[in-house]
Amino acid sequence: MTLTLGPPPPDLARELEQVRARARALAAYMRSANAPFPEDFPKADILAITAEMAELPDGTARGCLPSLEYVDMRLADIRSLHFPAIDPAHAPKGDQHPALTRDEGLDRDLSGLMVAIATARRVANRIAAIEPEEKPPEPSVPREAVPGLAETESRGLRVGDELLQARHDFDEFALPASEPADHFRRTLTDAKIVAGLSRVELAQKNIIPAWLRRFGGWLSDYPARLEHAGQALEVGVDIAETVHGGWRRLKKKLTDATYSSLREFAGELQGLGRRLGERRRATAQVEPFAISKVRSKILAGEAPPDLASAVSSYIQQRLAIDTNYTQKYNDLVTGPNSGVVKLISDRAELEKLGLRGGGSYYSFVRRAHDYDFGSDIALKQDQLNVGFAGWDFGYFLTIGSKPIRLVIDTASNIAPSWLEPDKREAWEFL
Repeated sequence: MTLTLGPPPPDLARELEQVRARARALAAYMRSANAPFPEDFPKADILAITAEMAELPDGTARGCLPSLEYVDMRLADIRSLHFPAIDPAHAPKGDQHPALTRDEGLDRDLSGLMVAIATARRVANRIAAIEPEEKPPEPSVPREAVPGLAETESRGLRVGDELLQARHDFDEFALPASEPADHFRRTLTDAKIVAGLSRVELAQKNIIPAWLRRFGGWLSDYPARLEHAGQALEVGVDIAETVHGGWRRLKKKLTDATYSSLREFAGELQGLGRRLGERRRATAQVEPFAISKVRSKILAGEAPPDLASAVSSYIQQRLAIDTNYTQKYNDLVTGPNSGVVKLISDRAELEKLGLRGGGSYYSFVRRAHDYDFGSDIALKQDQLNVGFAGWDFGYFLTIGSKPIRLVIDTASNIAPSWLEPDKREAWEFL
């Protein structure tokens, strides 16, 4: 069994309803709490998260997993930072913020939501046959160091409002018994939730570039999904017939405005996440990893460095793109369907540090260098190769002389109108 783009299966649906109930309970408690919250308490973030979590049962089975993963991480951070684990017997007298005591009041409702999310995530992973990995904390960037953040947040708010309005308008035309109409609405809901959670990350004091790239990647898929789902809708079968052609006008509005806004916001998130990650790696002072230095520290009675962090940082630095290239071709690498990766021909060094393939392989699907779960291309002896490991193939489609910006802006699962008819089937296969 796999997670589909349809309604959640019964066992997952039950867990998502638990998430909804817990999210609403937490939001109600926070709105009715009489005790003041500390000035730095992220009340707005929690309320934004609960609003999106209450929508999860209305989305698709596959669409819930990224949102559950993000909120699982973000709520754990909030609890560890703002609900210190202090023995009540040693708590400061006259505490002005009793609502932030562990295992009481607000923390009980927050923990209840966290448990519901963790359980739903576990069920979703089991259905998808995914074993979640324990990941180290991902590096972040202070928000004051992020240029143009207010504009990105404003664009995200507009996208969320447009998706919410689109769903409201669609409900006026959708026939309740139609499965295709239900699928279209659930896909709209998925996109709205992901857009809302991306704004939560943008609001953090320390923003994680990797999450911005993930949110941008997820959102970039939704215009094509929605267009595909919309093509399956038939007036009189899935959509109510109206004298004034309401569905036709809404469909045109979605194509001309909402989907375009979604693509632009997705590209902005991916571009921002990529630039912040490259800047952080470029400014980080990473000492090349050497086991001899670790040994000398131990023999001298000094604490050894955090090996996992040192190795990870060094690998990231070796795979980092020269900022001269990203700046020179900035107009071509900031969209949701574009990017630049670096492949390393001599893979021995990074393989010794634990990166399978040593940076010579790349997967366009997972956007990752590691060789563990299938790769599309490899760099060997200064040539790109496919067909390694038996049945791992990468494909290229010759599209003729076309402006690269046109290709980037119109790339989706559905073949663009400018592509020759005899190549459209190959495009959609890829």
